[in-house]
Amino acid sequence: MINKYKGIRVKRGSFINTIVRNYIIFSALLIVLIYAVAYLTSYNTYESTIDNGVKKLASAYREADDLDKVKYQKYIGNGSGVVILDRSGKTVYIKGRCPVKTFTQDSIKLIPKNDEIVDVDIHTSTRGDGEKVLFIQRRWTTDIYSEYIDSADTDVLDTKHNVIYSTKFPDKTKYTNDEYKVLTGKFGKDISIIKTGLRLDGKKYTLVAFQKLDMVSAMNRRERNTLLIVAGTIVAYVLMILIFSRLITRKVKKPVNALERAMSDVSQGKTGGLIVYDGPTEFVDMCDSFNVMSKKLEESEKENQAMRDAQQKMISGIAHDLKTPVTVIQGYAKAINDGLVDDQEKYLKTIEEKSQRLTELIDEFHQYAMMNRPDLKLNIETVDICEYTREYLAGRYPEMDIEGRHLSLDIPDDCIPVRIDKSRFNRVYNNIVNNYLKYCGENSTFYCSIYQRDDKAVITLGDDGPGIPAEVRKTIFDPFVKGDSSRASGGSGLGLSIARDVVRGCGGNIILTDYPADPMKTEFVITLPVWQEEGEDRSSRRTDAGSGEEK
Repeated sequence: MINKYKGIRVKRGSFINTIVRNYIIFSALLIVLIYAVAYLTSYNTYESTIDNGVKKLASAYREADDLDKVKYQKYIGNGSGVVILDRSGKTVYIKGRCPVKTFTQDSIKLIPKNDEIVDVDIHTSTRGDGEKVLFIQRRWTTDIYSEYIDSADTDVLDTKHNVIYSTKFPDKTKYTNDEYKVLTGKFGKDISIIKTGLRLDGKKYTLVAFQKLDMVSAMNRRERNTLLIVAGTIVAYVLMILIFSRLITRKVKKPVNALERAMSDVSQGKTGGLIVYDGPTEFVDMCDSFNVMSKKLEESEKENQAMRDAQQKMISGIAHDLKTPVTVIQGYAKAINDGLVDDQEKYLKTIEEKSQRLTELIDEFHQYAMMNRPDLKLNIETVDICEYTREYLAGRYPEMDIEGRHLSLDIPDDCIPVRIDKSRFNRVYNNIVNNYLKYCGENSTFYCSIYQRDDKAVITLGDDGPGIPAEVRKTIFDPFVKGDSSRASGGSGLGLSIARDVVRGCGGNIILTDYPADPMKTEFVITLPVWQEEGEDRSSRRTDAGSGEEK
């Protein structure tokens, strides 16, 4: 947001730290996701090979009051059958399609449990005497996709199912037809057999199920579940990326939007607005930089507006100050030209005076314009300000003396070197002394003192005249400020403005004190940096007074 509030910035760490922190969180979540996928895949591999339908059917029989009411097809599919055997292997219940209805103890052992898989491999061979032999190998596992085999057994039979060799039943001599069907798993097309334990009325039974194989078998169940796991993993990963991207985007978008709105306001001329943003260091610094720029633009706009107002005021002041002498010159010249005056000498003298005043005004306007040029170069040179001031005031003393004015000096004999433009600095003294001569009466005194304070030369210029009104003091150095009517006649109001610009151009400053030292009523203080040659140390030197003189 952008407003005028100046708050303290709270830097929450760099943007890089934010990215690293979010990346660590993202990586941790990714590890959890990988672990979950690995677990689900392992669980699916095991569960997909287990015929849970038979197990659920056993639970349904256990809870049913009447076995015939149980819809076994619901659990093991259509075209299937169920046989329930007691502990001795006797058939006590039969329902549906059952290729084998009676079982021996050996045949029961050959039936895989609901969590087992039997892979049967049958090979036919011919012995030397021409008799055919069947090699039947059964591999037991809990995962059809795994190469690991829990156990295996091998039987060698002749064509009449006589046992030539058996690892499972070493003492067995012959398999009955039903036993052979269970041994080889040949019950007809797409029929498999499986068993599970069953408890009815507190007694143990064996539930044998004949299932019709279809496409949704153990393999297909695992493939279907694997597809769901893969799809879920992709969705979870995409969601994690979106969340991570969203978090990063929010961190970036908030300051960018604030900057965009703020720059839009600046483009519409609304300067000075500040962005208040707390977040990563880089964006806080960016917003702070914008705030500095916005504040500078506001100050620059104010300065430009003040400059425009000053220019308008200057144009108005120039027009006003030039109008009076020009009007007098035009009127007197027309009167002389029309032959309306007898004493032409008096009129010509007035025209001369007004033209001189017009020249002075134009010179002041020119000097003011020159001092405000950015490419102005002052002719700076090293001057002993004490000697320079004494020579200037010595040149002005006769004028003061003729008009009955007094001069009081307190200037030391020591050299206080400063760097100034002598010709332009002359205008500083001229403007202050001329104002004194214009506005202070007979027997008034002009005061001047110079002393060095640390690395500054301090020049005090003042008088004991009527003083300057308090309401004008704060703007006395502004262009076209002339004070009250008693001190406003005939001036352009640019003298002190030019004096200030000259002093500042020389690296110093000039002020009008609010409380002049007695007996002065008006006191200007000029400070200039003391020039030191390389290797010279004047820091301990202080000259507060010299050989004062009064004339």
